[in-house]
Amino acid sequence: MVGMFSLLDLIFGQPVAEIVRPLNLVDDVQDALARHAGRFGGILRLVEAVDTLSAAELGPVLAEVGIGREDWLRSLIRAYGWAIQVSREA
Repeated sequence: MVGMFSLLDLIFGQPVAEIVRPLNLVDDVQDALARHAGRFGGILRLVEAVDTLSAAELGPVLAEVGIGREDWLRSLIRAYGWAIQVSREA
């Protein structure tokens, strides 16, 4: 949900903090979206930056948010599989 909501500023052309304020989201979600802070903020920063990171840079960022390399790779494989499945069903 944080990942999807993080794109609302691009869709609506407004700061994401203004968009989510009236939605009464839990604090962890609002903190991540508005300030890239809190429990989900680090993961959101990771996802936003991962395409620009080298393999050497990725390790410390994963460690910062408490995700092991193997877990990250398994998650990517599952995400790609889900995206392929959704595109086939569309």
